Amino acid sequence: MINKTEEKTGISGEIRYRFKGIFGSLVFVLFMAVVHFGSAGTLDWPMAWVLLIIYGAGFVVMTLAMSKELIEERNWMIRKANNNGIFRAGFHG
Repeated sequence: MINKTEEKTGISGEIRYRFKGIFGSLVFVLFMAVVHFGSAGTLDWPMAWVLLIIYGAGFVVMTLAMSKELIEERNWMIRKANNNGIFRAGFHG
């Protein structure tokens, strides 16, 4: 059965969740870059670039390697926490 989102965009729920996970991870890496380079006052810091590349690549690989069931379980827990009024720190959707 196709839900309304799939009907409008042609994107399955799993791909949408993976895209949101990758986007959230990259936003987190961008935040890390701002903190690291902002505190250093320069972009000329090779080890910080290496750190950001490793984190970014790791987040993308982990998001792509997750099973559909794990993605659904994590999203279910996030929705449950949000419905109970629990603050959720993080950027993963």
